[in-house]
Amino acid sequence: MAVVLGTNAGFVTVAPVADPFGSSFGVDGSARAHKHTTPAGLDKISEIGWYKNNVSNVGDYELGLYAHVVGTDLPGALLHSTVATTSGNAAGWLTQAVDWEVIPETIYWLAVQVDNVSGSINLDYTATGNRDSIDTGLAALPNPWVNAAASTRILAIYAVAEASIIFSELSGTISAVSNAVAGISANIQLAAVTAGVSSAVAFLSVTTRVSGSVGASSGATAFLSVATPLVGSVSGVSIATGNLGLPVSLAGSLTATSSATGRLRVTQRTQRTIGFYERTANQITTYFQGIADTNSFVVRFDNDPRDTPADDVWYLASVDFGVANQHELGTTTSFRVVGNFSVRSQNITGAGIGVLLENSDTITAAFRAINVDRIIFGIPRINNTGRIGDNFQINITCPFMIDKQPA
Repeated sequence: MAVVLGTNAGFVTVAPVADPFGSSFGVDGSARAHKHTTPAGLDKISEIGWYKNNVSNVGDYELGLYAHVVGTDLPGALLHSTVATTSGNAAGWLTQAVDWEVIPETIYWLAVQVDNVSGSINLDYTATGNRDSIDTGLAALPNPWVNAAASTRILAIYAVAEASIIFSELSGTISAVSNAVAGISANIQLAAVTAGVSSAVAFLSVTTRVSGSVGASSGATAFLSVATPLVGSVSGVSIATGNLGLPVSLAGSLTATSSATGRLRVTQRTQRTIGFYERTANQITTYFQGIADTNSFVVRFDNDPRDTPADDVWYLASVDFGVANQHELGTTTSFRVVGNFSVRSQNITGAGIGVLLENSDTITAAFRAINVDRIIFGIPRINNTGRIGDNFQINITCPFMIDKQPA
């Protein structure tokens, strides 16, 4: 046997148990990582481990998962890690149970770090077939990965990948009939006709978009749960209790009928009126997101809970409204509102400003003297803010005006 990706290294579906009988080198006093792509449909890691080749020597180790940096083809930010654990003096697979979310078909780096010991603690590997990297002189996994040293090894570090939810697309007609329990669960898009019929319990659960008609009928309890937008007609019929719960928006017709209790619960308003300022901000940010998608910009808007890249260019965008002045004399309710769309671009210091300036040209050209759904933009300006902490920052300001028409 050897160290093989998908078998006893990288992402696997079954944890390895046998000695890989690979080559080995000392790993203590350093961190080692190698990259692999998560399999399609698998979005969770339940176990991670590595193969300790030699006996006698004992040291603390940590295991971790790193993001992939496309430009350098190296690990980036530390996404998850285990607590420091003592290896013991025996050779074999050292494993940790985890519950880490991953994205299917995405490159990650699996890493192990071992404290420095008297002697050596070895890790198995195969010399070619992958890409690995080393970070030395460490007492814990670094965040982010800082060393650019790389080679072509496959390391005996694995992670068991699983599907936390089974995703499938349903199309056509689906029915479940039973004298006891009938259950239908659809985790993604559902199309055409779906029916669940039972003399006891009929349960239909749809966690994403439903298109077409949906029916649930039972002699006891009929329950329909829709977690995201629903389009078309919905009916729940029962001689005992009919319960329809909708956590989000509903479009189309809705009916609940019961000879005992019929209850309709909508926990979010079916339709919400969007005001002038919100609509204007949405129009601007949607336009900018299209520019960002075309140019592969990483964008975060105000109050965005997602993390920002630690070692790459990213943009913070916000819409700032100024004063509103009466647009016409008299009793008219038409007003002219001015404001600025601000984009703060930044990158780590030492990376140069060429990319920031090039991307700033792209953004200013996209907003220069244009009309976006009645929002008129003027001439953008660029301000070289300079170093802010560990980042270099350039700000782009795009002035705009829009007339608020009478209601």
